[in-house]
Amino acid sequence: HSLSISCAIFTDFKSIEGDKQFGIDSIPVMYGVDVAKWICAVAQVFPQLAVAAYLYFVGETAYAFAIAGLVLPQLYYIKMLLLVDPVANDIAFQTSCQPFFFLGLVATALCMGQHDWAV
Repeated sequence: HSLSISCAIFTDFKSIEGDKQFGIDSIPVMYGVDVAKWICAVAQVFPQLAVAAYLYFVGETAYAFAIAGLVLPQLYYIKMLLLVDPVANDIAFQTSCQPFFFLGLVATALCMGQHDWAV
């Protein structure tokens, strides 16, 4: 769900003026671009690090390090594109950052699929 939150906020950057005009309370309209870009960054990175930490503590260190490693390029693109100008860098950020996020989802699914986790 963190990806959908991050993507939803990110797509809202493109429509700030329209959202204001039509009274739509998107995150960038309510909190401003500077706060919204940080919410977007945290919503993307924090859940992945939490999953990596959990997998590490249950003994799945290879998957934990793989997911944590996939966060590193995302942090780079967040710093170089999202935090610089989320409006101008929208497409570049999404096409650069999302593949690493999805690879982390795949790694998590592969790890979870090999266990009979108690629900």
